[in-house]
Formats: sequence, C-alpha cells, structure tokens
Amino acid sequence: MRKAKILFLVCLMVTFVTTGVASAQTAPRAGKQESIKHEEYFAKELNLTPDQQEKLTQNRKVQHEKVVRLRKALKEKEEKLGKALKGPAVTRAALEPIANDIKSLQAQLIDNRIDSILAVKQVLTPEQAAKFEEMAQQYRQKNREQFRNRRPKLQSDN
Repeated sequence: MRKAKILFLVCLMVTFVTTGVASAQTAPRAGKQESIKHEEYFAKELNLTPDQQEKLTQNRKVQHEKVVRLRKALKEKEEKLGKALKGPAVTRAALEPIANDIKSLQAQLIDNRIDSILAVKQVLTPEQAAKFEEMAQQYRQKNREQFRNRRPKLQSDN
C-alpha cells in the first residue's frame, strides 16, 4: 500500500511539473529591454555604485547560466521518468535512480538560489539589503494580487 501511495505521488508530481514546464514555455517572458529597465530601476532606488552594479550583473549572469543548465537537465529527467512510468513492467527499483536524479537537481536549484541571495547580500550594504528586501516583498505582493485578479471568477465567487 505504501509503495502504491509513493508511486501515485511520483506520478502526480511528474504531472504537475511537466504541466508547469509546458505552460512556462508558452508564457511570454520579459524581454531583455524590460530586464534592463528593472536593473536600472533597482540600481537607482538602491543607490548602487558602479562597482556594485558590475558585481550584481556578473552574479546574475553566472546564476542564470546555472539555472538554465539545471532546469534543462531537470526537464530531461522528468521526461525520462514520465516515459518510464508509462512502461508496462515499471518497478520502484527502475524508477528510483531517475527520481533520485530529479531530487538532486531540485536540491541544486535550491542551493543555487541560496547562493545567489547570499552573493547579493555580500555586495549590498545593510541599508541597501533592507531596502531591497522591502522592494522584493512589494513586488511579490503585487504579483500575488495580479495572479488573483487573473483567476477566472466562479459563480460561487459572485
């Protein structure tokens, strides 16, 4: 029974992840111009020095390259898991190495995010870091509200 639950959860996870990957690929991304505008806005609001701007740009570039590489590998492993799950004689033993690879890649993405945040905190002054966190919190709140407003209204919501 426990193995069946685990297998069900793995299937469910693969479905959610692959659906998310598919929708993320079709969603429009902010262009390079918009990204530059955000960088300029943050640089101005945080009163960054040219040296700080350079360090943050370099950090962002390095972290982005790692994320792209890890996400690509993660997508490949998830597709491999999805194909393996469709096999008629699938076993836990056959799935476990693939699932472990997926877990490892997810952990690496989390580690990369932590490293990125710590690198930013090393560049910013304590005052700039506090202001940055405040700006990030406002940005997250704005995005949550936009997401809620995009959600289709159900008849019971009226």
